[in-house]
Amino acid sequence: MSQSWYLVLLLMSCTMVLGTYVCYYKEGTVILGGLFPIHGYKGYDQCGSLLGPSRVQRLLAMAQAVDDVNNNPGILPGVTLGYAIFDTCSRESIALNQSLNFIHHRCDRKISCQKYSNLVGVVGASFSTSSILVSHLLALQQIPMISYISTSHQLSDKTQYPFFLRTATPDNLQAAAIVDLLQYFNWTYVSLVYSDGGYGFEGMRALQEEIEQTDICIATIQQVCRSSTDSHVEGVIRKLQSYPEARVVIMFTTIFETNMLLSASLRLNTTGQFVWVGSDGWGTTTEEMSGNEMAALGAITFQPARCAGSFAAFNAGKNNPWLGEMIAAGMIEKTTCNLSSDACNAFMAAERDDPIVHYVRDAVFAYAHALDSLMKACGQKVECLLASSCKGVTLRDTLLNTTFDGSCGRVKFDANGDVMGRYDVRNLQRRADGGFEHVIIGKWDSSDRSISVDLDKIVWNWTQAPTYPQQQEYPYQHQKPKPYDNPEVPRSVCSEPCPAHRQRVQRLNPCCWDCVPCPDNHVVVNGTCCVQCSLLETVEANECVTIPAVWLTHSSFTGMILTAISLGGVICTLAAFFIFFTHHEHPLVKASNKHLSRLILLGLFEGYTHVIVICMKPTYVTCLINRLMFGADFTLIYAPLLTKLNQVYRIFSGASTSVVKPRFIGSHAQVFISVLLVLIQLLLTSINLILTPTKVMSVPTGSGDERGVQLACLTRDNNLHEVVASILYNLVIILLCAYYAFKTRSLPACYNESRFISFQVYTTVVLWVAFIAIYFSVSTPINRTICHAGVLMVNDTSALICFFGPKIYAVYKGKSASRVGVTGSGVYNGRCTTPYPRPPLSFSPASSADPSLKRVETAATDVFSLPSTRISE
Repeated sequence: MSQSWYLVLLLMSCTMVLGTYVCYYKEGTVILGGLFPIHGYKGYDQCGSLLGPSRVQRLLAMAQAVDDVNNNPGILPGVTLGYAIFDTCSRESIALNQSLNFIHHRCDRKISCQKYSNLVGVVGASFSTSSILVSHLLALQQIPMISYISTSHQLSDKTQYPFFLRTATPDNLQAAAIVDLLQYFNWTYVSLVYSDGGYGFEGMRALQEEIEQTDICIATIQQVCRSSTDSHVEGVIRKLQSYPEARVVIMFTTIFETNMLLSASLRLNTTGQFVWVGSDGWGTTTEEMSGNEMAALGAITFQPARCAGSFAAFNAGKNNPWLGEMIAAGMIEKTTCNLSSDACNAFMAAERDDPIVHYVRDAVFAYAHALDSLMKACGQKVECLLASSCKGVTLRDTLLNTTFDGSCGRVKFDANGDVMGRYDVRNLQRRADGGFEHVIIGKWDSSDRSISVDLDKIVWNWTQAPTYPQQQEYPYQHQKPKPYDNPEVPRSVCSEPCPAHRQRVQRLNPCCWDCVPCPDNHVVVNGTCCVQCSLLETVEANECVTIPAVWLTHSSFTGMILTAISLGGVICTLAAFFIFFTHHEHPLVKASNKHLSRLILLGLFEGYTHVIVICMKPTYVTCLINRLMFGADFTLIYAPLLTKLNQVYRIFSGASTSVVKPRFIGSHAQVFISVLLVLIQLLLTSINLILTPTKVMSVPTGSGDERGVQLACLTRDNNLHEVVASILYNLVIILLCAYYAFKTRSLPACYNESRFISFQVYTTVVLWVAFIAIYFSVSTPINRTICHAGVLMVNDTSALICFFGPKIYAVYKGKSASRVGVTGSGVYNGRCTTPYPRPPLSFSPASSADPSLKRVETAATDVFSLPSTRISE
């Protein structure tokens, strides 16, 4: 046996001794029982004072609904409904005792039974705790029970409460309505107070289940019992004060616990510190608040949707056992016993605001329609209405399948005996005359779970003005509250949303956090974590935005300088080539090995042109050209130079020891060797092209506010082996040039270019050392490009000046070819020959007699294509 049944038996044993309570009764073919809290509870299972007009109105609404059924010929023809309404005195034990009157007609024949043997169902009870107990008792006799206000979600369990139905909306839907209100105002941090018993506990549990599906947090949960002392209730208020950010307090309590809390709030002077959000357990009428209206001022409560015109003036009837109390309490005058009395109509009209009335009427009409259907199924036999079943169909089953037009629209029970509901959202306000009233400020509908609130109608009782940032940034769009533009709406959040550049670091719960700034180049994702943007992106408005890539352009200041110098170098190179071409028969040009000179000029032209290409936007084509030209820039210059120096060295060193002309010193052989050296460089580059395909890359540069992105051809790390290979190969050639320049430093002046070659070679070595150091230390592609272009221009310009400047000067400015040392530097040198005007190739008799000098002169004349006779003026 379950604990509930033990409790039922215990209460039955306790209530049997209480005697019979008064009853509001009307005879009928079948009787509907009624359980209504007309009085309060005094203690020790004794009734207290009359509660108020609204509670009287509810029982009168049942009596009126029964009369309306009896006056409708379309429902239950030949059958009259009666009622037997008992007062539960707002106490579960008394409600259970009164329900015993409904089951005596099912007792053993040896026991004398009361006159309610024709009872078919019960309307009630009011409180969920009372309905839980009474439903267990009535289920023993299979008596259906339809409550008009019991909303505990626990009663939806048909395995425990198979004969319970209700026309009120269950608490799980009310919990959904409360959560929707919290989300509407963006109240994400709230406290919860609930009453003991099934109503408060089940409501609290349903509310927690709804909140778990949202981003709302509960700061604290407190319980208040009817037996709680004043000090305990004041402790609850102080506990609520300890969470100052949770300014909204949800009260899933009955009117009794609510008054206890409000009274404690008045004693502690906390009025205006909380925004109370109440369930339908309180806030029905202001008469029930027992002078605590100021503490509850501004409260938002939920009540079942009110239906206009659902209750009319009704003659209270002289058989109403509480009529005398109502007259004595001033609730109704004696004249109201007359149906035509204006005072009666005025009294009832004043009480039409009670939102529970239409639920009472719907409960009565649900029985009427179900009994009508049951009687039609049994051939219009009245006897079947009192049988436990008719043709296998019970009244309970018929009720679950009953659909009719109720006071507020279509009424249909689901399998759990519940109906879909609608709530009025109400606000407790003070009238101009000093009284208090609940003003409807919005609606909530369970069919589509929609809530609407008229902000202009709300009056807040808020002593602490909320502070609002002028421009609040929200990580989520849905976090922005709909009424945010209204500065009067109180705030109830543990932590305000963090700015876009700060992440939420959870402190106590998901609603309480600290705002911690994210590192540079990080964005906040969902407000909870910092995510780093890529190195090619920057942060703008908490978004990763691609940084526009830049490169060295011809229009930039540095680019214009490099372009201008390279164009000047191209023009000078073409001019030198033109001079050498047009003066190819000039002895100086012939003596300079015109084929190798043209290769050197080609290398200079390629170097200057490469600078122009370097300043172009990196693309696949430009990157491919840059990679091919990177190694060839120096090789095209120094491969012919090395070949030439090697040729001169071999001629003069070999002629002094042998009369045999050295091998491979002819023009074609020299060109072939030079081209072969260049091809080796290109082969190395081609291998690297295969190993590392050409591509354009975006390279991040700088940090912080100086961050940027530059386009580059590969990167320093990707093509490191290519750069090293090219540099090492060219460095070997340059060092060999330096070696031969040093070895030929002591040759006859007429054949000695070592001064200019040495200067150029040493300059190149210094440039290469500086280039390598700078190239591998510079981090940005643009700076590396500038470094590369600068080295090219300095090297090419120095080569153009050192190699071709003196020769061009001699061709145009020399007064006579005889004054030019044709096999030398190209500038007259007095130490080379006898003083002017003797030809430079004229040897003294002593020198002419030296066989080795004769062989040198013969070899030089042959190699440099000079005439064997003297050059006359």
